[in-house]
Amino acid sequence: MLDLNQFKAFLFDVDRTLVNASYQFPLGVVTIINKLYQQGFEVGICTGRSFQSVRHSVLPVFDGLNHKGYHVISGGAEAINTQGEVFFQEPISPEVVKKLHTDVKRQGRFVAASYNTLFMDKKHLTQYQGAWDIPLASFAEYQNEPITLIDIHEVDFEDECFKSLQDQITIKQMTSNKGRPYVAITAKDVTKATGLKHWAQLSQINLDSVIGFGDSANDIEFLQAVGYGVAMGNAVSELKKVADEVIGSIDENGLKVYLEKLLADNKI
Repeated sequence: MLDLNQFKAFLFDVDRTLVNASYQFPLGVVTIINKLYQQGFEVGICTGRSFQSVRHSVLPVFDGLNHKGYHVISGGAEAINTQGEVFFQEPISPEVVKKLHTDVKRQGRFVAASYNTLFMDKKHLTQYQGAWDIPLASFAEYQNEPITLIDIHEVDFEDECFKSLQDQITIKQMTSNKGRPYVAITAKDVTKATGLKHWAQLSQINLDSVIGFGDSANDIEFLQAVGYGVAMGNAVSELKKVADEVIGSIDENGLKVYLEKLLADNKI
């Protein structure tokens, strides 16, 4: 059993870890994060989401704490502070971005995330323009802006285009909140562990002193990189295998229950 005072920071994946399938924080989660921060722990996110998709939904929680720390976003391709300043960025080459858009056979939407905008297929743009509080643009407007993350939905994981680009990109097979398959793409060898190295340098906190929480395939390197990795009960089986501990699911408010007990016992 470990003492909680051996650790200095808590980092959280977002979807189905920090927020539920409806993109809402479960009851009491924000309060317990606040309590962690007030007790002197660093807190932050380590997410596959891009800046614009956390700007108005997740980061305000940390801004409300007067938080001056850092976060890993875009699947590890960016490190930012709570105010949105970028301290590290590893984009995918524009040529690869364009080839993926042109050559990958898909049924669902194509989303390429830059810092300021999400570029997507024209046929999906109208559908999501009013539904998301995020700057959206047609991919036809893409002008070689740095793209750190690409999500391609309802796609064959064995697409020949992916194979032809395997020396230039990292692909994670993912499942959306609605249970639909998609791939998350970053530059070659970029995972959440990549962004964590920069987070550690910026925060001046050794990763061995971090407790991390996640649920998805793109959290494997994250939980392996930190001192103690916790998988949600709703996590994919591959993540549960590498985690130090598995807790309750997001639907059981597992994160809140676990953190409350952790603070009460001061033991892991």
